[in-house]
Amino acid sequence: MKRVIEKDKPRYSEPVQRGMQHLRQVEGAIRYSWGGIPRLCKIVSKQTAMRYAKAEYLYKEAIFGEDEDKMLGMISMMERAYSALVKEAKEMGYQEVDGKAKAFEVDGKVWFVTDYDHELEKVRINNKDLHPDTEINYTSVEELFRAVPQDVWEVKRKIALDFPGSTFGKWKKK
Repeated sequence: MKRVIEKDKPRYSEPVQRGMQHLRQVEGAIRYSWGGIPRLCKIVSKQTAMRYAKAEYLYKEAIFGEDEDKMLGMISMMERAYSALVKEAKEMGYQEVDGKAKAFEVDGKVWFVTDYDHELEKVRINNKDLHPDTEINYTSVEELFRAVPQDVWEVKRKIALDFPGSTFGKWKKK
């Protein structure tokens, strides 16, 4: 069935719109439960990751096409692709993101710190209403490591080699 695009009509029929909305909900659930599609693609086999990438490519191509029946088929294919990613991750022994974080208060601001970037989404959702009058910030240890300049890491490494067991208290800018 060919689709006619008019200014006042939606681009897709109701069934296609519902299917696309369902896919967005599934993607959000995967981001919440598993840390996102990129994480899943890293932990599954290369063959499964490549099959997912091909399915995603075909889906994106279909979005710009004219055939709504093909679009419905691509939506169904993407649902199967998401299921395959999650199923294989579980079969390989991986678990969903636990969403645990350490909370710190620094200068009147609350910081939730996770170990990994992919855990941030779940922590944000779980703790967004926890402190309504306080500014809440989220970061991961991975992000903190990326934020520290390489020169600082080199100084820290040299000090640790020369003075085993030494730690830093506070850095002062001069």
